[in-house]
Amino acid sequence: MSGKKRFQKPGSLQPNIDDILEWSKLPEDAFDAASSQEKADFIKDRKSVSYWADAWRRLRKNKVAMVALAIIIALVIFGFVGPSLVPYTYKQQVRGSEALHPWHYTLEDQQKINDYMEEKNQTANLTPDEAVEQKRPQKAKSYPVLRNPRFVRKQMFLSQKRVRST
Repeated sequence: MSGKKRFQKPGSLQPNIDDILEWSKLPEDAFDAASSQEKADFIKDRKSVSYWADAWRRLRKNKVAMVALAIIIALVIFGFVGPSLVPYTYKQQVRGSEALHPWHYTLEDQQKINDYMEEKNQTANLTPDEAVEQKRPQKAKSYPVLRNPRFVRKQMFLSQKRVRST
């Protein structure tokens, strides 16, 4: 190759080999023996840290972990404080709603809703069976005969082709 230094193209992920080879060049005095003063300066005296103290220090540095810890602590607090805020104890029941799903109404509430709907629509509410029977005569005449969808698409395509050609 030529003596020119090759520059890496922008956006390329391939490393520049010449730069990597220069990293391994060490100064001449890199492997000389260290003096006792250099050894003493290198080793810093610090207090021994226990496993849990080190773990807590590392946890405090991690912001996402601290947010998650705060959420967990809040859930535990709500778990203990929440039952004291609710007006009912675990032994109390709301009579008349023992066997209902959460989305069902009590019979009294359902009657109020039915009365309101009858007043609003000015007709009586139909049971599901009555509604089906009422719609059956309309069903036979209201639905057209269904065709094969491929056949319908082909006819639409041919009619559009005729319109374009004219």
